[in-house]
Amino acid sequence: MKTSKLLLGFSLLVFLVISCQKEKSFEKGSVHDSSGSLQSAATGDCLGNSVSGVYKADTVLNGTNYVDVQVDVINTGSYLVYTDTINGIYFRAAGSFTSTGVNSVRLLGNGTPTAAGTNIFTVTYDSTQCTFSVSTINGGSGGTSVLTLAGSPNACTGASVQGILTAGVAANSTNTATIQIDVTTAGTYAISTAPVDGISFSASGTFSSTGAQSIDLKATGTPTTEGSFTVPISVGSSSCSFQLTVVAGSPGVYTLSGAPGNCTGATVQGTYTLGTALDLTNTATIQVDVTTPGTYSITTTGVNGITFTGSGIFSTTGTQSIVLMGSGTPTVAGDNVIPITVGSSSCSFDVTVDQGQTGGDFAWQFTVGSVTYQGPSTLASITAIGGGTVFEFLGTNVAGDSSVSISITNPSGSVQSGVNYNTNANTVVSTFLFSDAMSNPIFQADPTKSGVNLVIQLTNIDQTNQIVQGTFSGTVKDKSNVTQTITNGSFKAQLQ
Repeated sequence: MKTSKLLLGFSLLVFLVISCQKEKSFEKGSVHDSSGSLQSAATGDCLGNSVSGVYKADTVLNGTNYVDVQVDVINTGSYLVYTDTINGIYFRAAGSFTSTGVNSVRLLGNGTPTAAGTNIFTVTYDSTQCTFSVSTINGGSGGTSVLTLAGSPNACTGASVQGILTAGVAANSTNTATIQIDVTTAGTYAISTAPVDGISFSASGTFSSTGAQSIDLKATGTPTTEGSFTVPISVGSSSCSFQLTVVAGSPGVYTLSGAPGNCTGATVQGTYTLGTALDLTNTATIQVDVTTPGTYSITTTGVNGITFTGSGIFSTTGTQSIVLMGSGTPTVAGDNVIPITVGSSSCSFDVTVDQGQTGGDFAWQFTVGSVTYQGPSTLASITAIGGGTVFEFLGTNVAGDSSVSISITNPSGSVQSGVNYNTNANTVVSTFLFSDAMSNPIFQADPTKSGVNLVIQLTNIDQTNQIVQGTFSGTVKDKSNVTQTITNGSFKAQLQ
Protein backbone atom coordinates (compact mmCIF):
# COMPACT_ATOMS: atom_id res chain seq x y z
CA MET A 1 0.00 0.00 0.00
CA LYS A 2 1.47 3.37 -1.10
CA THR A 3 0.50 5.23 2.11
CA SER A 4 2.04 2.49 4.23
CA LYS A 5 5.33 2.67 2.32
CA LEU A 6 5.45 6.45 2.72
CA LEU A 7 4.86 6.25 6.48
CA LEU A 8 7.42 3.44 6.82
CA GLY A 9 9.94 5.57 4.96
CA PHE A 10 9.24 8.50 7.26
CA SER A 11 9.68 6.32 10.35
CA LEU A 12 13.05 5.02 9.15
CA LEU A 13 14.16 8.53 8.18
CA VAL A 14 13.33 9.88 11.67
CA PHE A 15 15.28 6.99 13.21
CA LEU A 16 18.32 7.59 11.01
CA VAL A 17 18.29 11.31 11.79
CA ILE A 18 18.23 10.59 15.53
CA SER A 19 20.88 7.86 15.28
CA CYS A 20 23.28 10.16 13.47
CA GLN A 21 22.75 12.83 16.17
CA LYS A 22 21.83 15.46 13.59
CA GLU A 23 19.57 18.32 14.51
CA LYS A 24 16.78 19.65 12.33
CA SER A 25 14.51 22.62 12.93
CA PHE A 26 10.82 22.31 12.17
CA GLU A 27 10.10 25.99 12.73
CA LYS A 28 8.31 27.83 9.94
CA GLY A 29 10.10 31.12 10.45
CA SER A 30 7.95 34.24 10.39
CA VAL A 31 4.70 32.69 9.12
CA HIS A 32 1.75 34.59 10.63
CA ASP A 33 -1.52 32.82 9.93
CA SER A 34 -4.03 34.77 12.07
CA SER A 35 -6.31 37.40 10.55
CA GLY A 36 -8.31 40.34 11.83
CA SER A 37 -8.16 44.11 12.14
CA LEU A 38 -6.74 46.81 14.39
CA GLN A 39 -9.45 48.73 16.24
CA SER A 40 -9.37 52.43 15.48
CA ALA A 41 -11.52 55.55 15.80
CA ALA A 42 -12.80 57.57 12.85
CA THR A 43 -9.66 59.74 13.25
CA GLY A 44 -7.40 56.72 12.73
CA ASP A 45 -6.25 56.66 16.35
CA CYS A 46 -5.76 53.15 17.76
CA LEU A 47 -8.64 52.35 20.11
CA GLY A 48 -7.57 51.48 23.62
CA ASN A 49 -4.00 52.62 22.99
CA SER A 50 -2.11 53.05 26.24
CA VAL A 51 1.45 54.39 25.97
CA SER A 52 3.56 53.55 29.03
CA GLY A 53 7.01 54.60 30.18
CA VAL A 54 9.22 57.68 29.97
CA TYR A 55 10.73 58.53 26.57
CA LYS A 56 13.93 60.53 26.96
CA ALA A 57 16.27 61.65 24.20
CA ASP A 58 19.50 59.60 24.06
CA THR A 59 18.15 57.07 26.60
CA VAL A 60 17.61 53.49 25.39
CA LEU A 61 14.07 52.13 25.85
CA ASN A 62 13.44 49.31 28.35
CA GLY A 63 10.66 47.01 29.53
CA THR A 64 8.61 49.94 30.87
CA ASN A 65 8.24 51.39 27.37
CA TYR A 66 5.28 49.83 25.59
CA VAL A 67 1.90 50.52 24.03
CA ASP A 68 -1.28 48.43 24.23
CA VAL A 69 -3.55 48.24 21.17
CA GLN A 70 -6.72 46.28 20.39
CA VAL A 71 -7.11 43.70 17.60
CA ASP A 72 -10.43 42.19 16.50
CA VAL A 73 -9.35 38.60 15.71
CA ILE A 74 -11.31 36.78 13.00
CA ASN A 75 -9.04 33.69 12.68
CA THR A 76 -6.72 32.59 15.49
CA GLY A 77 -3.06 31.72 14.98
CA SER A 78 0.35 33.40 15.07
CA TYR A 79 0.59 37.18 14.65
CA LEU A 80 2.99 40.07 14.12
CA VAL A 81 1.96 43.63 15.05
CA TYR A 82 4.52 46.39 14.44
CA THR A 83 5.08 50.10 13.86
CA ASP A 84 7.31 52.12 11.59
CA THR A 85 10.61 53.47 12.97
CA ILE A 86 10.53 57.15 13.91
CA ASN A 87 13.02 59.18 15.95
CA GLY A 88 15.17 56.07 16.38
CA ILE A 89 12.50 53.88 18.02
CA TYR A 90 9.80 51.38 17.02
CA PHE A 91 7.26 49.07 18.69
CA ARG A 92 6.67 45.38 17.97
CA ALA A 93 4.79 42.31 19.26
CA ALA A 94 4.67 38.70 18.05
CA GLY A 95 2.79 35.73 19.47
CA SER A 96 -0.32 33.64 18.94
CA PHE A 97 -4.02 34.49 19.24
CA THR A 98 -5.96 31.64 20.88
CA SER A 99 -9.41 33.26 20.83
CA THR A 100 -11.42 35.32 18.38
CA GLY A 101 -12.96 38.71 19.13
CA VAL A 102 -11.20 41.78 20.55
CA ASN A 103 -7.76 40.99 22.02
CA SER A 104 -5.34 43.43 23.68
CA VAL A 105 -1.78 43.29 22.32
CA ARG A 106 1.24 44.85 24.06
CA LEU A 107 3.90 46.23 21.68
CA LEU A 108 7.31 46.62 23.32
CA GLY A 109 9.42 49.67 22.52
CA ASN A 110 12.88 49.26 20.98
CA GLY A 111 15.73 51.65 20.18
CA THR A 112 16.91 55.03 21.48
CA PRO A 113 15.07 58.33 20.88
CA THR A 114 17.33 60.85 19.14
CA ALA A 115 15.44 64.09 19.83
CA ALA A 116 12.72 65.59 22.01
CA GLY A 117 9.25 66.12 20.54
CA THR A 118 6.00 64.32 19.73
CA ASN A 119 5.93 61.65 17.02
CA ILE A 120 3.02 59.81 15.38
CA PHE A 121 3.57 56.06 14.94
CA THR A 122 1.63 53.89 12.48
CA VAL A 123 0.72 50.38 13.68
CA THR A 124 0.28 47.59 11.10
CA TYR A 125 -1.47 44.22 11.50
CA ASP A 126 -2.74 42.01 8.68
CA SER A 127 -3.96 44.61 6.14
CA THR A 128 -5.05 47.25 8.69
CA GLN A 129 -3.38 50.26 10.33
CA CYS A 130 -3.96 52.79 13.11
CA THR A 131 -1.87 55.47 14.85
CA PHE A 132 -0.76 56.69 18.29
CA SER A 133 1.59 59.41 19.53
CA VAL A 134 4.66 59.32 21.76
CA SER A 135 6.17 62.38 23.44
CA THR A 136 9.94 62.38 24.01
CA ILE A 137 11.46 64.71 26.60
CA ASN A 138 14.90 66.31 26.51
CA GLY A 139 17.87 64.25 27.60
CA GLY A 140 20.50 65.28 30.10
CA SER A 141 21.75 64.17 33.46
CA GLY A 142 18.40 64.42 35.30
CA GLY A 143 17.24 61.23 36.98
CA THR A 144 13.95 59.76 38.12
CA SER A 145 11.81 61.92 40.36
CA VAL A 146 10.87 61.04 43.95
CA LEU A 147 7.24 61.73 44.83
CA THR A 148 4.32 60.67 47.01
CA LEU A 149 0.61 60.66 46.27
CA ALA A 150 -1.38 63.27 48.20
CA GLY A 151 -3.94 61.57 50.43
CA SER A 152 -2.00 58.32 50.76
CA PRO A 153 -3.02 55.78 51.99
CA ASN A 154 -6.67 56.85 51.65
CA ALA A 155 -8.60 58.73 48.97
CA CYS A 156 -6.44 60.76 46.59
CA THR A 157 -6.58 64.40 47.71
CA GLY A 158 -8.48 66.66 45.29
CA ALA A 159 -8.86 63.91 42.66
CA SER A 160 -11.31 64.69 39.83
CA VAL A 161 -12.38 62.77 36.74
CA GLN A 162 -13.15 64.60 33.48
CA GLY A 163 -15.27 63.42 30.57
CA ILE A 164 -18.09 60.85 30.36
CA LEU A 165 -17.22 57.15 30.25
CA THR A 166 -19.87 54.98 28.64
CA ALA A 167 -20.08 51.19 28.86
CA GLY A 168 -18.96 49.71 25.57
CA VAL A 169 -17.52 52.97 24.20
CA ALA A 170 -13.73 53.45 24.05
CA ALA A 171 -12.21 56.24 26.13
CA ASN A 172 -11.02 59.33 24.22
CA SER A 173 -8.93 62.45 24.84
CA THR A 174 -11.65 64.02 27.01
CA ASN A 175 -11.41 61.22 29.58
CA THR A 176 -8.77 62.13 32.17
CA ALA A 177 -8.23 62.05 35.94
CA THR A 178 -6.41 64.80 37.85
CA ILE A 179 -4.53 63.89 41.04
CA GLN A 180 -2.29 65.75 43.49
CA ILE A 181 1.31 64.71 44.23
CA ASP A 182 4.17 65.96 46.43
CA VAL A 183 7.54 66.03 44.63
CA THR A 184 10.64 65.85 46.81
CA THR A 185 13.17 65.26 44.00
CA ALA A 186 12.69 66.64 40.47
CA GLY A 187 13.10 64.33 37.47
CA THR A 188 11.20 62.02 35.16
CA TYR A 189 8.05 60.12 36.17
CA ALA A 190 5.71 57.42 34.87
CA ILE A 191 2.44 56.64 36.65
CA SER A 192 -0.17 54.08 35.61
CA THR A 193 -3.11 52.28 37.19
CA ALA A 194 -4.20 48.67 36.76
CA PRO A 195 -7.32 48.23 34.54
CA VAL A 196 -10.66 48.60 36.38
CA ASP A 197 -13.77 47.69 34.36
CA GLY A 198 -11.57 47.77 31.24
CA ILE A 199 -10.22 51.29 31.90
CA SER A 200 -6.71 52.31 33.00
CA PHE A 201 -5.09 55.74 33.56
CA SER A 202 -1.48 56.76 32.90
CA ALA A 203 0.85 59.74 32.54
CA SER A 204 4.58 60.32 32.08
CA GLY A 205 6.86 63.33 31.83
CA THR A 206 9.31 65.39 33.86
CA PHE A 207 8.98 67.41 37.08
CA SER A 208 11.31 70.43 36.84
CA SER A 209 10.64 71.57 40.41
CA THR A 210 9.71 70.16 43.82
CA GLY A 211 6.62 70.72 45.95
CA ALA A 212 2.89 70.08 45.61
CA GLN A 213 1.74 69.67 42.01
CA SER A 214 -1.13 68.22 40.01
CA ILE A 215 -0.92 65.90 37.01
CA ASP A 216 -3.49 64.70 34.49
CA LEU A 217 -3.74 60.96 33.84
CA LYS A 218 -5.04 59.88 30.43
CA ALA A 219 -7.76 57.19 30.33
CA THR A 220 -7.44 54.31 27.86
CA GLY A 221 -9.49 51.20 27.17
CA THR A 222 -13.20 50.43 26.88
CA PRO A 223 -15.39 50.14 30.01
CA THR A 224 -17.52 46.99 30.04
CA THR A 225 -20.11 47.62 32.78
CA GLU A 226 -22.01 50.65 34.05
CA GLY A 227 -21.61 51.60 37.72
CA SER A 228 -19.23 53.16 40.22
CA PHE A 229 -15.69 51.80 40.64
CA THR A 230 -12.68 52.47 42.85
CA VAL A 231 -9.40 53.03 40.96
CA PRO A 232 -6.25 52.44 43.06
CA ILE A 233 -2.88 54.10 42.30
CA SER A 234 0.53 53.12 43.70
CA VAL A 235 3.80 55.05 43.36
CA GLY A 236 6.72 53.70 45.34
CA SER A 237 5.50 53.13 48.90
CA SER A 238 2.53 55.55 48.63
CA SER A 239 -0.94 54.70 47.38
CA CYS A 240 -4.39 56.28 47.14
CA SER A 241 -7.59 55.82 45.16
CA PHE A 242 -10.31 57.78 43.36
CA GLN A 243 -13.87 57.02 42.22
CA LEU A 244 -14.87 56.38 38.62
CA THR A 245 -18.41 56.35 37.20
CA VAL A 246 -19.39 54.53 34.00
CA VAL A 247 -22.81 55.26 32.49
CA ALA A 248 -24.94 52.79 30.53
CA GLY A 249 -24.33 52.49 26.79
CA SER A 250 -27.10 52.91 24.22
CA PRO A 251 -28.09 50.20 21.71
CA GLY A 252 -26.63 50.47 18.23
CA VAL A 253 -28.75 50.60 15.09
CA TYR A 254 -27.78 48.07 12.42
CA THR A 255 -29.15 45.62 9.84
CA LEU A 256 -27.96 42.22 8.62
CA SER A 257 -26.06 42.31 5.32
CA GLY A 258 -27.80 40.14 2.74
CA ALA A 259 -31.27 40.43 4.26
CA PRO A 260 -33.74 39.01 3.42
CA GLY A 261 -31.74 36.17 1.80
CA ASN A 262 -28.41 34.50 2.55
CA CYS A 263 -26.18 36.38 5.00
CA THR A 264 -23.56 38.22 2.92
CA GLY A 265 -20.07 36.75 3.28
CA ALA A 266 -21.10 34.35 6.07
CA THR A 267 -18.24 32.01 7.04
CA VAL A 268 -18.68 29.00 9.33
CA GLN A 269 -15.63 27.66 11.21
CA GLY A 270 -15.13 24.40 13.12
CA THR A 271 -16.31 20.80 12.75
CA TYR A 272 -19.94 19.89 13.43
CA THR A 273 -20.47 16.23 14.37
CA LEU A 274 -23.60 14.36 15.37
CA GLY A 275 -23.74 13.96 19.17
CA THR A 276 -20.60 16.08 19.80
CA ALA A 277 -21.00 19.33 21.74
CA LEU A 278 -19.82 22.52 20.02
CA ASP A 279 -16.76 24.30 21.46
CA LEU A 280 -14.79 27.53 20.98
CA THR A 281 -13.73 26.48 17.45
CA ASN A 282 -17.37 26.53 16.27
CA THR A 283 -18.08 30.07 15.10
CA ALA A 284 -19.93 31.91 12.34
CA THR A 285 -18.74 35.26 10.97
CA ILE A 286 -21.43 37.52 9.48
CA GLN A 287 -21.61 41.09 8.19
CA VAL A 288 -23.80 43.91 9.47
CA ASP A 289 -24.44 47.46 8.27
CA VAL A 290 -24.19 49.88 11.23
CA THR A 291 -25.94 53.25 11.02
CA THR A 292 -25.63 54.23 14.70
CA PRO A 293 -22.75 53.06 16.99
CA GLY A 294 -23.70 51.33 20.23
CA THR A 295 -24.19 47.96 21.85
CA TYR A 296 -25.40 44.82 20.05
CA SER A 297 -26.63 41.36 21.03
CA ILE A 298 -27.48 38.73 18.42
CA THR A 299 -28.84 35.20 18.92
CA THR A 300 -29.79 32.91 16.03
CA THR A 301 -32.86 30.70 16.02
CA GLY A 302 -32.02 27.29 17.53
CA VAL A 303 -31.82 24.60 14.84
CA ASN A 304 -30.93 20.92 15.35
CA GLY A 305 -29.82 21.57 18.93
CA ILE A 306 -27.32 24.35 18.10
CA THR A 307 -27.40 28.15 18.46
CA PHE A 308 -25.00 31.00 17.64
CA THR A 309 -24.72 34.16 19.77
CA GLY A 310 -22.61 37.30 19.89
CA SER A 311 -22.57 40.63 21.72
CA GLY A 312 -20.36 43.67 21.93
CA ILE A 313 -20.05 47.30 20.85
CA PHE A 314 -20.06 49.03 17.48
CA SER A 315 -17.76 52.05 17.84
CA THR A 316 -18.11 53.20 14.21
CA THR A 317 -20.68 53.10 11.41
CA GLY A 318 -20.51 51.20 8.11
CA THR A 319 -20.21 47.54 7.12
CA GLN A 320 -18.53 45.43 9.80
CA SER A 321 -17.88 41.76 10.51
CA ILE A 322 -18.83 40.14 13.81
CA VAL A 323 -18.17 36.64 15.16
CA LEU A 324 -20.97 34.55 16.65
CA MET A 325 -20.03 31.68 19.00
CA GLY A 326 -21.75 28.32 18.54
CA SER A 327 -23.20 26.24 21.39
CA GLY A 328 -25.27 23.10 21.86
CA THR A 329 -25.05 19.53 20.52
CA PRO A 330 -26.29 18.50 17.04
CA THR A 331 -28.96 15.78 17.17
CA VAL A 332 -29.30 14.94 13.44
CA ALA A 333 -26.69 14.65 10.67
CA GLY A 334 -27.16 16.65 7.47
CA ASP A 335 -27.47 20.20 6.16
CA ASN A 336 -29.06 22.91 8.33
CA VAL A 337 -30.21 26.45 7.59
CA ILE A 338 -29.55 28.80 10.55
CA PRO A 339 -31.79 31.91 10.50
CA ILE A 340 -30.97 35.26 12.18
CA THR A 341 -33.39 38.09 12.83
CA VAL A 342 -32.45 41.61 13.96
CA GLY A 343 -35.33 44.07 14.07
CA SER A 344 -36.99 43.92 10.67
CA SER A 345 -33.97 42.38 8.86
CA SER A 346 -33.25 38.68 8.59
CA CYS A 347 -30.84 36.37 6.76
CA SER A 348 -29.50 32.83 7.10
CA PHE A 349 -26.35 30.69 6.70
CA ASP A 350 -25.75 26.95 6.29
CA VAL A 351 -24.15 24.47 8.71
CA THR A 352 -23.44 20.84 7.77
CA VAL A 353 -23.40 18.25 10.58
CA ASP A 354 -21.31 15.10 9.94
CA GLN A 355 -22.53 11.62 10.79
CA GLY A 356 -19.77 11.15 13.35
CA GLN A 357 -17.37 8.30 13.98
CA THR A 358 -17.65 5.46 11.47
CA GLY A 359 -15.63 2.37 10.73
CA GLY A 360 -17.37 0.06 13.19
CA ASP A 361 -15.15 -1.19 16.00
CA PHE A 362 -11.94 -0.07 14.31
CA ALA A 363 -11.50 3.58 15.21
CA TRP A 364 -9.34 6.14 17.06
CA GLN A 365 -9.88 9.14 19.30
CA PHE A 366 -8.09 11.60 21.60
CA THR A 367 -8.95 14.78 23.53
CA VAL A 368 -7.17 18.15 23.76
CA GLY A 369 -8.79 20.49 26.28
CA SER A 370 -12.54 20.27 25.71
CA VAL A 371 -12.25 19.06 22.09
CA THR A 372 -12.37 15.35 21.15
CA TYR A 373 -10.97 14.25 17.79
CA GLN A 374 -12.06 10.89 16.37
CA GLY A 375 -12.54 8.85 13.22
CA PRO A 376 -12.07 5.46 11.53
CA SER A 377 -8.81 3.51 11.36
CA THR A 378 -7.44 3.11 7.83
CA LEU A 379 -4.18 1.17 8.26
CA ALA A 380 -2.15 -0.77 10.83
CA SER A 381 0.90 -2.95 10.22
CA ILE A 382 3.85 -4.56 12.01
CA THR A 383 6.86 -5.00 9.71
CA ALA A 384 10.17 -6.77 10.39
CA ILE A 385 13.20 -4.93 8.97
CA GLY A 386 16.63 -6.50 9.49
CA GLY A 387 16.87 -7.24 13.19
CA GLY A 388 14.22 -4.64 14.07
CA THR A 389 10.50 -3.96 13.83
CA VAL A 390 8.33 -1.04 12.72
CA PHE A 391 4.71 -0.54 13.85
CA GLU A 392 2.48 1.85 11.89
CA PHE A 393 -1.04 3.16 12.40
CA LEU A 394 -3.08 5.55 10.24
CA GLY A 395 -6.55 7.03 10.72
CA THR A 396 -8.69 9.80 9.25
CA ASN A 397 -11.68 11.78 10.44
CA VAL A 398 -15.11 11.43 8.83
CA ALA A 399 -14.87 14.64 6.81
CA GLY A 400 -11.47 13.62 5.44
CA ASP A 401 -9.89 16.95 6.36
CA SER A 402 -7.48 15.62 9.00
CA SER A 403 -5.53 12.45 9.74
CA VAL A 404 -3.56 10.82 12.54
CA SER A 405 -0.43 8.67 12.27
CA ILE A 406 1.52 6.76 14.93
CA SER A 407 4.75 4.82 14.44
CA ILE A 408 7.12 2.87 16.70
CA THR A 409 10.54 1.83 15.35
CA ASN A 410 12.67 -0.66 17.34
CA PRO A 411 15.94 -1.14 15.38
CA SER A 412 17.12 -4.10 17.46
CA GLY A 413 14.03 -6.08 18.48
CA SER A 414 10.28 -6.51 18.31
CA VAL A 415 7.52 -4.08 19.21
CA GLN A 416 5.68 -5.55 22.18
CA SER A 417 2.35 -5.06 23.94
CA GLY A 418 2.25 -3.65 27.47
CA VAL A 419 5.40 -1.54 26.98
CA ASN A 420 5.41 2.26 27.19
CA TYR A 421 7.06 3.83 24.15
CA ASN A 422 8.05 7.49 24.66
CA THR A 423 8.29 9.98 21.81
CA ASN A 424 11.27 11.71 23.49
CA ALA A 425 13.40 8.51 23.44
CA ASN A 426 16.34 8.15 21.03
CA THR A 427 16.68 4.35 20.96
CA VAL A 428 13.21 2.99 20.20
CA VAL A 429 11.85 5.87 18.10
CA SER A 430 8.15 6.73 18.45
CA THR A 431 6.31 9.45 16.50
CA PHE A 432 2.85 11.00 16.59
CA LEU A 433 1.38 13.35 13.97
CA PHE A 434 -2.11 14.81 13.61
CA SER A 435 -2.34 16.92 10.44
CA ASP A 436 -4.84 18.73 8.22
CA ALA A 437 -5.83 17.86 4.64
CA MET A 438 -2.73 19.67 3.31
CA SER A 439 -0.43 17.62 5.59
CA ASN A 440 0.26 20.63 7.80
CA PRO A 441 0.90 19.50 11.42
CA ILE A 442 -1.80 20.35 13.96
CA PHE A 443 -0.31 18.31 16.85
CA GLN A 444 3.08 16.62 16.76
CA ALA A 445 5.46 14.68 19.03
CA ASP A 446 8.71 12.93 18.10
CA PRO A 447 12.34 12.97 19.30
CA THR A 448 12.97 16.25 17.46
CA LYS A 449 10.29 18.07 19.50
CA SER A 450 11.94 19.16 22.74
CA GLY A 451 10.01 19.64 25.96
CA VAL A 452 7.16 17.24 25.17
CA ASN A 453 6.57 13.51 25.54
CA LEU A 454 3.65 11.39 24.32
CA VAL A 455 3.49 7.88 25.80
CA ILE A 456 2.24 5.21 23.37
CA GLN A 457 1.36 1.66 24.43
CA LEU A 458 0.11 -1.29 22.38
CA THR A 459 -2.33 -2.81 24.84
CA ASN A 460 -3.14 -5.86 22.71
CA ILE A 461 -1.56 -7.52 19.66
CA ASP A 462 -3.87 -10.35 18.54
CA GLN A 463 -1.93 -12.22 15.85
CA THR A 464 -4.70 -14.83 15.46
CA ASN A 465 -7.40 -12.34 14.54
CA GLN A 466 -4.90 -9.78 13.20
CA ILE A 467 -6.10 -6.98 15.49
CA VAL A 468 -4.03 -4.37 17.34
CA GLN A 469 -5.17 -1.99 20.08
CA GLY A 470 -3.36 0.81 21.86
CA THR A 471 -3.52 3.93 24.01
CA PHE A 472 -1.62 7.21 24.07
CA SER A 473 -1.47 10.31 26.26
CA GLY A 474 0.96 13.08 27.21
CA THR A 475 2.20 16.34 25.70
CA VAL A 476 2.60 17.49 22.09
CA LYS A 477 3.42 20.68 20.20
CA ASP A 478 0.66 22.44 18.26
CA LYS A 479 1.10 24.31 14.96
CA SER A 480 2.23 27.41 16.86
CA ASN A 481 4.84 25.31 18.75
CA VAL A 482 2.85 25.68 21.99
CA THR A 483 2.70 22.67 24.31
CA GLN A 484 -0.71 20.96 24.50
CA THR A 485 -1.87 17.92 26.54
CA ILE A 486 -3.52 14.88 24.96
CA THR A 487 -5.78 12.66 27.09
CA ASN A 488 -7.95 9.59 26.46
CA GLY A 489 -6.03 8.61 23.32
CA SER A 490 -6.91 5.17 21.94
CA PHE A 491 -6.99 3.21 18.69
CA LYS A 492 -8.06 -0.18 17.40
CA ALA A 493 -7.28 -1.46 13.90
CA GLN A 494 -7.10 -4.49 11.63
CA LEU A 495 -3.50 -5.52 10.93
CA GLN A 496 -2.53 -5.71 7.26
